[in-house]
Amino acid sequence: MANEIYREASFISRISPSTHRTEYLCIVGCGTAWMKKSAAIRHEDSDNHIGHIRRISRAADGGSSPIRVASSPSQIVDDDFDIVDDVTPASTSITVPGPATTSDDADFLYDDFDLPWFCQPTYDPDPEPVSSGQFSFADQYMDTTMDNLGSDTNSETSSEYSELPATPLPDVVVTAGEELDAIEMYTDEERDMTVGTVPVDGECWPWHNREEALLDVMTAFPRAVFSEPEMDITRWYAKQCGVEKELPTVRQVKLHRETLLRVAGANPTLQVGAFGNHFSTLDIREILAHEWANPLVRPHVHVYPEDSGERLSEPRQAAKWKDEVDSSFAAPMVRHNKHDYFVNEPALVAFGDDGCYGPVLPSRWFMRDGQIWAKVQRLRPHPSLPTLVIDLSCGQACEEIPLTSFMSSFPKFQKSHQFHGLPDPSRIEWIARAGDWEDSDSLEFEPCSVVAPNPMREKANGRMVMSVPLWVYCDDTSGNVSKKWNKHNSILFTLAGLSPKLVHLLTNIHFLATSNVAPPLEMFDAVVKMLVEVRENGGIEAYDCVLKEMVLLYPWILGMNGDNPMQSEFSSHIGMTGKCFCRVCHVVKTRPDANDDRGEKQRLKDFVNVSMFNSVIRLVFIIGTPRSKASTIEALESQLHEILRGAPTGADKIATATGVRDRYFQHFADILSQTCAAIKEAQKSDPSIQGTAHLIKVLKDLHATFPDDLWSPCLQFDPTSDSPVEILHVILLGFVKYFWRDAVSRQNAQNKEILKTRIDSVNVHGLGIDKPRGHTLVQYAGSLTGRDFRAVIQIAPQVLYKMIPDPAYEAWLALHRLCTLAFRPVINNKTQYLSDLATAVDDFLARTALWNTQWFNKPSFM
Repeated sequence: MANEIYREASFISRISPSTHRTEYLCIVGCGTAWMKKSAAIRHEDSDNHIGHIRRISRAADGGSSPIRVASSPSQIVDDDFDIVDDVTPASTSITVPGPATTSDDADFLYDDFDLPWFCQPTYDPDPEPVSSGQFSFADQYMDTTMDNLGSDTNSETSSEYSELPATPLPDVVVTAGEELDAIEMYTDEERDMTVGTVPVDGECWPWHNREEALLDVMTAFPRAVFSEPEMDITRWYAKQCGVEKELPTVRQVKLHRETLLRVAGANPTLQVGAFGNHFSTLDIREILAHEWANPLVRPHVHVYPEDSGERLSEPRQAAKWKDEVDSSFAAPMVRHNKHDYFVNEPALVAFGDDGCYGPVLPSRWFMRDGQIWAKVQRLRPHPSLPTLVIDLSCGQACEEIPLTSFMSSFPKFQKSHQFHGLPDPSRIEWIARAGDWEDSDSLEFEPCSVVAPNPMREKANGRMVMSVPLWVYCDDTSGNVSKKWNKHNSILFTLAGLSPKLVHLLTNIHFLATSNVAPPLEMFDAVVKMLVEVRENGGIEAYDCVLKEMVLLYPWILGMNGDNPMQSEFSSHIGMTGKCFCRVCHVVKTRPDANDDRGEKQRLKDFVNVSMFNSVIRLVFIIGTPRSKASTIEALESQLHEILRGAPTGADKIATATGVRDRYFQHFADILSQTCAAIKEAQKSDPSIQGTAHLIKVLKDLHATFPDDLWSPCLQFDPTSDSPVEILHVILLGFVKYFWRDAVSRQNAQNKEILKTRIDSVNVHGLGIDKPRGHTLVQYAGSLTGRDFRAVIQIAPQVLYKMIPDPAYEAWLALHRLCTLAFRPVINNKTQYLSDLATAVDDFLARTALWNTQWFNKPSFM
């Protein structure tokens, strides 16, 4: 093996007999010895080597270079050709092979320039043989180099090159001097499969070939991770089964993975949180850019809300995205007839079919029946000033107009406004709230400020701007495969524009951050800062594989999902065991007069109204005053004020009274409280620091060193309304779990066998679940998962009949009716559905209260 020669362009290679590594020898007459690949790379770019290449080029055809630096040496017909030792630059009157050298004339023209020979995307492993009567320059030079095959590789020249430093190497189009050490560690098999075999636009890009792609993917299955020994066994098994094609080695896949991640990875970044904890986050900008370039995802992502009437099946059809979110987030712009229309930017539209047209101010874009529509406010010229006025005098805030009625976008309107006899559309300074336009004196104006053109137009610079709403999810999970609990808080997100059928696929759930040290809000702070930075820097530039052009993405959070404790933390809430136990409203839990069942009934009466309808008694549960972002911040400011005046216990009283406790702010509040306690202790023995003035000054100085915003990053939004009920944890892992454990615990050994038999015998055809196993659901009732409880709630009315007390069974039936509504994937009549849902919730709570009021001590009932 050590004497085997490989010819590669202007070099030949061999396996060194002393180091057993690949060495290279220049064969164009530069006079160098055997060298490492790192030295060969630098030598190939040297003036000496390029000069010899140019001499060969001129000798071959007198002009343009027949030798491509990236290909095998040219075939020289002249047997008497001699290598010229002189390396003076070629004449400027002809083209010369590149690259340029330091001694080249400024007027030189270069041709046949390409990457170094070992950096090509492809190469022919079986080059055509040299025809008879011809020989390559490598053949000619072979005679003079064969004697050197066994020469000492540590010659002076070789040492000069081998001691030069090597640098790392990227993968797809490999550039000179990179990843040299990794390449030199390859075996012949690995080198032959790696060097020069990366198809830039191949179907397996950015992997070298299909085999390497499959092996790499096998090591990344989320639920079946392959170890390196298992991968080696897999390769061995494939070979034993007759797979003739050579498979890449595990080491080759590992060496290539780092550069592959630079091409298609999500750029993990080490963060130092506001509390000083270290954790890593993925770059949401990279993830979204990849999703927009992914033809399996992008065609299914909706970027506009939809008006679907009474039907509701996707988040884009609900009021949050369609009506409530700021229009610059919900849908910033649309494109029609190659013109871009932005929200809050004047445009000309046609009214009806009679040829009338006029200026409007679009406030929202939305879909209806497959077409884009706009909510607009009409604009009128001011009676006496050269400005436009927003006309609200008729009491109608907005009209709805299809995009097909739009005639001129703002730039075109601004250029032609005089032709239409209208003021400059960039000046909108008044709103007409009331009055008659026929009598200008009766009009009531109030000032307003509309910036036109929309600042986003300049940032877009001709690109489409797209809204990207996100569902953010956070929960504590175990970092262990085993049952041993190793708590990690993880933050993930999905695209809210995907349909429910696609949004929960594993490939569409994107990981953002995790840590077993940093609390959720500290990690979420880093995520929010990323989103704010994206907004301030003009969005995320991404390639849209549907439009086949570059676009700008503006991500924003539609909702924050999690179980009840996590959403309570998101909402800066004190928790479900507090006096103000609800994170959504200001309902207060009063202290019962008795600790027995009478006390529970008294507390329940505080939340229930008894009404009579058609001689039927109905229990209606009272909803407290809704919480808001403003009221939460107000309570936090009061807590901070109490701490800064040296009374930390006052902050605790406010937290108890309002139900507001921000775990993010609490970190800084604890530092201030500890400092306050330390100063008060020191004041007992040091008269020089007596008094509250010194205490307040020290606390304020310490407060000045904290970040500007001490509140939870969730308060960048409104967590009280942006954290919807998560029915998996509240219903399946809440109500159903509690009730099922109670039902199984009530059974003796004989009844448990009857229950198992009932479960095994139940017909689940049409329920969309696998056939349940009675032994599992009964024997392991305390260790079931959400999938198991999904089956339990559907079969419980059949299998529990006459096996539990009647009040308990009635509560089960009420829960069953509630679940049929809560888990309904499509709502055809939203108004009727909301009425039915409210009735089902009240009925379930009432049936539960009639069974046992102790259930209301459980977190899911709060």
